[in-house]
Amino acid sequence: MNCEEIIKKYPWVIQEKQKLIISPDSDGFLSALLYINFFDGEVVGYYDGKVMLCQNNIDPKDCLFLDMDIFSKDFRSIGHHMVSFNKNKLPDNWSNYQNCIQVNNLRNFDKMHDFQKKYPFATIHFLLALLSSVKNIELGPDALVPLLFCDGVWTVLFGYTENCLDWFKWLNVTDEKSILHKIFCDNISFKQVMEKINEFLRERDKLNSTCTYNLITLETNYKNRRRTGDKLLISDAKGNPINIKANDNNTYDIISEEQERVKKFITIMANMMGWKDHLEKWNFSNFQLRKFSKGILDGRGDHKTFNQTNYIEMVEGKCFSMAITSSTAIEYTIDDQGFFN
Repeated sequence: MNCEEIIKKYPWVIQEKQKLIISPDSDGFLSALLYINFFDGEVVGYYDGKVMLCQNNIDPKDCLFLDMDIFSKDFRSIGHHMVSFNKNKLPDNWSNYQNCIQVNNLRNFDKMHDFQKKYPFATIHFLLALLSSVKNIELGPDALVPLLFCDGVWTVLFGYTENCLDWFKWLNVTDEKSILHKIFCDNISFKQVMEKINEFLRERDKLNSTCTYNLITLETNYKNRRRTGDKLLISDAKGNPINIKANDNNTYDIISEEQERVKKFITIMANMMGWKDHLEKWNFSNFQLRKFSKGILDGRGDHKTFNQTNYIEMVEGKCFSMAITSSTAIEYTIDDQGFFN
């Protein structure tokens, strides 16, 4: 990993006072906390691949998308999902990624040749390694916990050991000067890690969602709301917006119940990282709502098969973001409303 080369190619990655649109989960929260604490950033929106909330009168093209690979040269984004099917037969519009720092693309990894080598960590780990090359970023003594929890890294380390060790080399983790050295190379027992993660999970579960606002009524059915304490829920499984209320001026606010539990989780993570939560820099109201269509190539039901031909057709269509989720499937978002054409 050549930090200087990456920053030279994408100088905006170290820009101060950026407006941030983040994935509404622990990786997005941690990445935002990093930019807020050390680059004076501000969260102005959330995007989960189905619904985008962005502050009214702010153009998403002027924002930095964190933990999201946006397939448009008009957007700045940083993501870590695998997105390339075959590096030897790229779509004609592959230059759409020219303003996206895409971790797997940095190493020229694709599904056909390198699926077992895909990046196994979260966006925050890459950002810490990159941004600490230009900023003095400090981590608190408990930062180990959220950084192992994020994107299930603590479960990945021993499930994909060879791959993790390879990415350790690329991220330069074994260098004692690396900010990630203490996280992955410190002298701590398996049992201690398990106990710390378990304590964190119990705190996370105290913040599980207890209700859902479906734009009409507030439902208090607790079914399927386990393990949601680390997420801001803005859409349901079908892609319908949830937990937002309309204002008279055609803007939307995230409901107070959802705001409060998410703020508590952000504060927990910030404290453990040794950072400030700066909740005044997190916006939860006065949003424009954009709803996208979701697609999948996996050969199931009426879905097309995930192959080279269908992949190219999808990418060269109205694809806005995508992620290869398995060796046989890719999920993608379509800007069929023409929000950003």
